[in-house]
Amino acid sequence: EPLKRTTGLVVERSRDSASAIMRAMRFLAGRVAQALRRISLWVYGGIVAAILVGAAVVLLVNKPPRPIPEPVSPSSPEPAPSVTTAPPAPPEGMVYIPGGTFQMGYDMSAGDLQSGPPHQVTVEPFFIDKYEVTIEAYLKNKNPMMQAGESEETKLPMTGVNWSEADSYCRSLAKRLPTEEEWEFAARGTDGRIYPWGNKFEADKANVADILGSFAPVGSFPGGNSPFGVSDMSGNAMEWTDSDFRVYEGSNYRPAGCSQPCKVIRGGAYFDGPQDATAVFRREYEPSVLSRRRNAYAVLGFRCAKEITR
Repeated sequence: EPLKRTTGLVVERSRDSASAIMRAMRFLAGRVAQALRRISLWVYGGIVAAILVGAAVVLLVNKPPRPIPEPVSPSSPEPAPSVTTAPPAPPEGMVYIPGGTFQMGYDMSAGDLQSGPPHQVTVEPFFIDKYEVTIEAYLKNKNPMMQAGESEETKLPMTGVNWSEADSYCRSLAKRLPTEEEWEFAARGTDGRIYPWGNKFEADKANVADILGSFAPVGSFPGGNSPFGVSDMSGNAMEWTDSDFRVYEGSNYRPAGCSQPCKVIRGGAYFDGPQDATAVFRREYEPSVLSRRRNAYAVLGFRCAKEITR
């Protein structure tokens, strides 16, 4: 009897232990399942995150690079577009002289003390008559109603005029006599030449050295034109300028003097030798009081210049 009770207790306890073990196993199984679910979520989340990161990397890799902007200096404004200005159209019968800087005069060792020493001069742009004023043009200006027929004689340079008469003619046309600086620049340009055509005298380039024995119609020697296309600036008629005569700095020349301020004459006459018919030749001359003397101005002519208005 006691043995049966003992055996029953053992069996009952064994059942209780088995039940406890089963409950423990179910509890552990539940925990494991929860853990597995959590691990699955992490794994799935990691996979999704990896996919998203990979996609972002692909997008970044394949994105076209942004252009690098050019550096701009705020203190350096963009340069204005260059504008080429055409030279102004000259009035009828005139030539445009662009102006510039040149060596005026020449070496006094040649013996022409009035025309040296060389010195730098700058002139502004201006217009100048292509030819010396002709007899025809002068007479028509004095008497517009005059019907003068054209002839070789009327195309000769107007000579026998004093400075005041030449100045008055130019001003009547809203022009003026050229300064001696303008005259020389128009005659020789900027390369230092002695004659309008170059540095060597050529007898067929100008009415010089009495080759014709008198004046020639203006423009008869186009081969002797200056670099700007101005005619007869060597020989033919001497020409008045607007300038008072002044000795160049450094020269020992002493002018004879005039009753009025001497005016500069330029270019030489048809009878002058090559040394006095250069583009740098200059002399002082009485402007008007010699009119009472016969032939005092017989070889003196002129041409006009004009300002360029902007």
